[in-house]
Amino acid sequence: MAHASSTRPLRGRTALVTGVSRRRGIGYAVAVELASLGASVFFHHYSPHDADQPWGDDDLDAVRAGIRAALHDGALAGDVSADLRDPDTAENLVEQAHALTGRWTSSSATTPAAAATGPSWT
Repeated sequence: MAHASSTRPLRGRTALVTGVSRRRGIGYAVAVELASLGASVFFHHYSPHDADQPWGDDDLDAVRAGIRAALHDGALAGDVSADLRDPDTAENLVEQAHALTGRWTSSSATTPAAAATGPSWT
């Protein structure tokens, strides 16, 4: 039998994933994978962006349900809608992610705006 640390290596950690507005996107795949590895996941979405794109937007309740279904061992999920083209939004996003569990351990920027305007970690 495998130990919990090897089957859920991210147990007890919190991840922030940006760009999780639809189930067919990279951000969603990253969030589900992190959840399946044991992490609590706080994710960002901004449906107005997708609604203006050829692929369209998605049902955010279904996005949330899919991520929550991948959680394990008491891990939590939270989310917020925000336009990351506004540089002041990134700090608030990080604060909300930290508030989910009181811990901060990783981030994943899956949108160019988040990568360009988000805070840096060392």
